[in-house]
Amino acid sequence: GVVISVAGILGTPLGGYVMDRWNLAKMHGGVAPESVRLGTALTVITGCATTGCVLMCLLYEARVLWFWLVVVCFGCGIIFATSSGINIACMLAVHPNHRSFAIAFMTVIMHALGDVPSPIIAGLLKDKWAPGCVGDDDEVASSEDCRDDKEGIRKTMLVICLWLVWTAVFFAMSLNIYLRKKNRGLFDDDVQEKFGEPLLKAV
Repeated sequence: GVVISVAGILGTPLGGYVMDRWNLAKMHGGVAPESVRLGTALTVITGCATTGCVLMCLLYEARVLWFWLVVVCFGCGIIFATSSGINIACMLAVHPNHRSFAIAFMTVIMHALGDVPSPIIAGLLKDKWAPGCVGDDDEVASSEDCRDDKEGIRKTMLVICLWLVWTAVFFAMSLNIYLRKKNRGLFDDDVQEKFGEPLLKAV
């Protein structure tokens, strides 16, 4: 828990810092155009999600505690780094008048498809693959049956980490859509800033 908390405290602002530094190099008149900021956000979150997924899947092979903790720290830190980019991409991909709703809707979807079902699904998998690790916490911690079910715990963790593949896939799809629109010249930052036209109005 401490390792994941530290990873979140360090990783979340790091993602925003990386995007700010990236945009700084592309500034026009003191501010990066919205299309540039959208591209930066999609690139950062796609890269971080893919890297984080690969790192977290390495946990299946971890047999030493310090290696496990290091991988968790870096893997979670990189995944936390996507937080600011996700919010930026969500806002810049819709009409400015709809940005508040977009953030609210995204939050609801994240809870409905993430926070709510994930602990239930993870618990069901753990109970199925590691039945010896079911019961009172103190009893389980010293249970020989639970120690014998280590492979079931590893499999459960691997499935949870592999679920991150969906994140990387959908972020990559979003980046691909952005790049196709950009190559077709569909982004007009002067129009965007003057009239508030949506960046992805043709999607």
